[in-house]
Amino acid sequence: MAMTGSDIAVFALLLAALLVWAYVMFRKWLFLPPEVTIPVSDEPIEVNEAVLLLEEEGYEVVNKKTQVKVHIKIDGAPIPPGQLFIDYIARKENSYYLVKIARARKPLEMTGAAIRERLLPYAYVYEEAEGILYVDVPQRSIRLIQFELEL
Repeated sequence: MAMTGSDIAVFALLLAALLVWAYVMFRKWLFLPPEVTIPVSDEPIEVNEAVLLLEEEGYEVVNKKTQVKVHIKIDGAPIPPGQLFIDYIARKENSYYLVKIARARKPLEMTGAAIRERLLPYAYVYEEAEGILYVDVPQRSIRLIQFELEL
């Protein structure tokens, strides 16, 4: 049975739709950011006042200090990498939180600008984290900080 002109047109249309779909899927896959999962350690966590305070509030500390290298380029030329340090990673129920411990020598003002400047980069290290826990051991307080961008 020979193909008629309308059969060829339908076949060409289906083939074109398939090629467009494949192209769109390939580009979407190509530009997806790499999946980063929150690291959970099997190693025991050293118990200190901050860990005890988190545990009292129902959090389970699942990783100790984590260093994240930040590679920087200026006008295309690399400069020595910087680092972000996450003090702990904690879990409560099925949610994960990055933990920053308050430091006496570098206090954090609880203003929008100060919080944004100091903590916003951490929100993008592990985007699947529910937020950042700012732990002030002397004050015995844990503040949950979350960012939401409105474009």
